[in-house]
Amino acid sequence: YKQLSTWDNGAYLGSNNPQDDVQIITNFLPLLKQPAGSSIATATPTTPIVNGATATINTTGLVVTPGTPNVWSFEANAGTATFTVAVQRAWEEWAFSDLDVQLVVYDAAGSAVGAPINPAGVDTDNGLGIAAAAVALPAAGTYYVAVSGAGSGDPQDGSSYSSYGSRGGFALSA
Repeated sequence: YKQLSTWDNGAYLGSNNPQDDVQIITNFLPLLKQPAGSSIATATPTTPIVNGATATINTTGLVVTPGTPNVWSFEANAGTATFTVAVQRAWEEWAFSDLDVQLVVYDAAGSAVGAPINPAGVDTDNGLGIAAAAVALPAAGTYYVAVSGAGSGDPQDGSSYSSYGSRGGFALSA
């Protein structure tokens, strides 16, 4: 169990407020710019730090719009890649994040390598992130990692939430 704040746009069981709160806010304040590409075609290249046989990628991103991932490209040999995503809190210890992270790795052809990673209720130090998820890379080549906001289950069941308000900053390492 991890506390998470959510936004209501009418998708929840018993909701009587269908307005798009984020759209109303953006009428007065523009959304922040997403720092990475939003597709494989526009992926932001990463430069790994190489130490012997190990290459490490460290970067940060910002989920601005649900359904629009932050996408980076990287070169890798065949083997296991381990990804960690730490959700960044807006304030100190007492704040909760709105971001529930989902990560997908794609090969050079744009096919997903394994299933999307969104561990339900994972309790990391910084919210609903991803702690050390291993992905088997089948061959040497170019890969893409996409991080987006996710929901959990069906908001109409009374205990789940949509991806509508799943936004915020994060740190990605691989």
